[in-house]
Amino acid sequence: MAEVDKLVEELKRSRKVSKNKPTVYFIRADEGIRQAENYLYRMGYLSGFEIRNVEINNNRLKSSTSVLKGTLLQDLDLTYSDNPLILNGSGNLHHFTYAFCRKLIDRRSLPYSVLDFDKHLDYKKPLIRITCGNFNHEIIRDSEFCNGIVVVQSPSYIKKYGKDDGNVSIKTITTQNASINERIRNVIQELNTNYVYITLDLDCLRSDMQTDWGNGNLETDFVLRTIDDASNGKEIIGVDVCGLRSYGVDERTLMTFARIFELISNIRYSSSLSSYQKRLTEELRRISG
Repeated sequence: MAEVDKLVEELKRSRKVSKNKPTVYFIRADEGIRQAENYLYRMGYLSGFEIRNVEINNNRLKSSTSVLKGTLLQDLDLTYSDNPLILNGSGNLHHFTYAFCRKLIDRRSLPYSVLDFDKHLDYKKPLIRITCGNFNHEIIRDSEFCNGIVVVQSPSYIKKYGKDDGNVSIKTITTQNASINERIRNVIQELNTNYVYITLDLDCLRSDMQTDWGNGNLETDFVLRTIDDASNGKEIIGVDVCGLRSYGVDERTLMTFARIFELISNIRYSSSLSSYQKRLTEELRRISG
């Protein structure tokens, strides 16, 4: 835990704090995320943020790892904001990322990439239902604006999904002998758009976390440094975090979750849509004389 604290403070000192604060969403689907919400409030991490609570009352959404796309898009009630920071529930609900991208990020009408930290690839062949195991494939296939998804399972094993003549393509990047900084650069280079959406499943982390899906192969510092580097070189247009245990989250996990939230909530988010349109209009006026 001390290592995470030290890293967060180091990254905060080395960065200009964003003026574009995200809107924080809590997807209230299970006990674990409610515990995390109460902890963040109690410890003062949510001060100054606009908070939007999304109640999940439909048992078809909160009690299953799969759901019909139409049900997910219709029943997950998300009011729009330019820079959402979405705190989701268990990793069982990682397929909600499909709705976050389609209902919030696609509305900006900007080409974007997804950076996904996950123990699993979440890229099974399409089914009738959207699941926590196939949502990456479905985002690529269905979104007009998502150009690629980079999935980081370990520092030396990265998958990239893209579009190739209307089909979904797969590329594997291995970095067996690279340094940690080289590996981070490799990840960032594969994000071939200026705008990036980040999704983090906490089961990717090697330690410090209780999840419903065990632990993965990524060190917390690698994930946080990669996110920080991405925010310095790209425009971050949204983040979601899932993977907490669905009930009985221990104090150590809550402490680590809070420090991860502290860093992610202070990275450099993109300008608002209205500001983007304003800059575009001014540039067009300048060009036209």
